[in-house]
Amino acid sequence: MKSFQFSYITRDGKQKKDKVSANNLTQVKNYLKKSGITAKAIKEVHPSFLEKLLEEKKVKPDDIVVFTQLFSGCIQMGLSIKESLELLSKQVENKLLQKRISEIILSIESGLSISEAFNKHTDIFPEFFPMLLKAGEASGDLATILDYVSNYLERINNLRKELIGIFTYPAIVSVIGILLLVVILIFVAPVFKTMFSGQEGNQLPAITRS
Repeated sequence: MKSFQFSYITRDGKQKKDKVSANNLTQVKNYLKKSGITAKAIKEVHPSFLEKLLEEKKVKPDDIVVFTQLFSGCIQMGLSIKESLELLSKQVENKLLQKRISEIILSIESGLSISEAFNKHTDIFPEFFPMLLKAGEASGDLATILDYVSNYLERINNLRKELIGIFTYPAIVSVIGILLLVVILIFVAPVFKTMFSGQEGNQLPAITRS
């Protein structure tokens, strides 16, 4: 998606600027119209080289867990889906996730269901995420579904961390052992070879013979 910047006058007479992600200018105008915003100017914003370089390329499992927990909490408090997503787009720290949430909001405003909107972003959300959201839509109990999903994702994420911790320690020990062996063969063994070579009439141990 492209990034657009727009300026508008607030109710108290102040000029303000904001950004939105959309596929085209028409989509931006539709978004502003539905939001009740009359824009004075709209322009496409191209990211700088530094922004591209610093742009986050992935969303961590921890970010998805926190997002799902907050999403569930917002729905339970009585906020609408759109209100919840708009609030979360400003609270999450991951820039890529922020961008995707903005895209999901635009998809919902264009007429897609929440499950269809999330289905376009299964590269960062689990593939089962849209299916469970669809079940929540059908049952009318989206908050319960989101709470179940957040608990499940948290358990899976904790299990993943435990497994990584279990296998990390042996891997580190093995790497250190191999490095020490290489150091001994390259630097220490030749020293002993020189020492034994200087002793006339004594045969070198087999491991030090060249």
